Amino acid sequence: AGIPAILRNENLIRVAGEVPFDQAWPEVWILDDSHAAPAAALIHELRHPPYAPGWTCLRCQESLEGQFTTCWNCGTDRPD
Repeated sequence: AGIPAILRNENLIRVAGEVPFDQAWPEVWILDDSHAAPAAALIHELRHPPYAPGWTCLRCQESLEGQFTTCWNCGTDRPD
């Protein structure tokens, strides 16, 4: 998203169990507080993806969940 950031603790998951688990999680730190609002919006978007209803492939009649944009069975794209 073009927000300058660094990844912290990316390798600590290997020592989970030796250090408290919540301290071994990877963390993304933004480098400039002025990007806090856009970063929070991205996190919200990831945690609350837009609802998409299920659909049926027009080609093979496979029933698919809403998050899929291509039929896993035959490769046909979801209709608009």
